[in-house]
Amino acid sequence: MNKHVPCSRGSRVSRLPGRLAGKKKAVVAVTGSFGSGKSTVVRMLRSSGTKVIDADRLARRILLPGNAAFRRVVRVFGSRVLAPSGRIDRRKLAAVVFADLKALKRLNAITHPEILRVIREEIKKASRKIVLLEAPLLFEAGLAREMDAVIVVKASRSAIIRRLTRQRSLKPAQIYRRLAAQLPLSYKVRRADFVIDNNGQAGKTYRQVQRIRRLLWKNWI
Repeated sequence: MNKHVPCSRGSRVSRLPGRLAGKKKAVVAVTGSFGSGKSTVVRMLRSSGTKVIDADRLARRILLPGNAAFRRVVRVFGSRVLAPSGRIDRRKLAAVVFADLKALKRLNAITHPEILRVIREEIKKASRKIVLLEAPLLFEAGLAREMDAVIVVKASRSAIIRRLTRQRSLKPAQIYRRLAAQLPLSYKVRRADFVIDNNGQAGKTYRQVQRIRRLLWKNWI
């Protein structure tokens, strides 16, 4: 597989023009490992002709008090995952589920169907020509097959740990547990239409993003 950008399985990339031709709206997913830099790439890709859907933001929304997913999570995991305000404390919930694979599966069984439903609704009602979906668990949730193109953002574990310990004050052990809970990056790279190497400086990432933009955006914007 060609490791340069735009890159991924050559057969998929060669099918992109035909796959996207004539579409009034294209859905492009950005995914990768925890901490690989997906949000950075989405910020570089977004423009006046795009609609951005953030799966993590939707996940936070469905876990607000009053929603069915909130009630089910509290019923399964108890008050230990609640903040004093009565809302779900995401840090407390993460500490529980990333320490226990069975607990993580229970959480995903509660939240994934609802998140997928909301994502599909958001895509359907989007009026922009290009929809950018930022979804860390795109492959894990089985949503990749519904995308017109998939961009995987990759970074080395050392780069991820360096960024997350600085940006989120997470300990390396916490980061390793979250990475272990996701599908291997190599699996995602093999199934991507494009791969962005985010190990270097922002300027290098930006140049890769722009090459993808020129190939994908030209049919719509």
